Amino acid sequence: MGNHIYRKADIEELRDVITLKEKVKKKIIEDGLDIWQDDYPNDELLEDDIKKGYAHIVKIDGLVCGYAAVMPTDVDYGPGFYLDHHLVSFSRLMSDPELRRSGIGRFIIERVIDDAKKEYDGVGITVDDINSKAVGLYRSYGFIKVGEISIPEAKRVLDKYVLLF
Repeated sequence: MGNHIYRKADIEELRDVITLKEKVKKKIIEDGLDIWQDDYPNDELLEDDIKKGYAHIVKIDGLVCGYAAVMPTDVDYGPGFYLDHHLVSFSRLMSDPELRRSGIGRFIIERVIDDAKKEYDGVGITVDDINSKAVGLYRSYGFIKVGEISIPEAKRVLDKYVLLF
């Protein structure tokens, strides 16, 4: 495959992002993971991510193959996510199931970390502990569990992870 291009998504790419989300949700269901149920993330949320400049995509050979919403944690989760640290978070991390193990998720995380180092103290994320692959991936970058958080979109309490610089 060609070069990975990481950048903010344009509104014209909304349909491609929605198509990616549908493929990812189908794979999550096939894998028996009880996450991203019901209408999360819905098309309106993805559109809002793009309009607010939070949506970041990975394109390979012109195709949208990865996605993450990247925003300050106080926007994503409210103030005080982790003590008084100024953090950025990423949510709705997606990589095309047909390209699993090609490094798209790692590519996104590395770009988020590199960009965050310019103006933040670190990166904060939430993850459902039943998503063991994601937990392992985040831990491989040095993220540490610092607590739990309840958010309306999740069926269960989520674990909070932080990577400080």
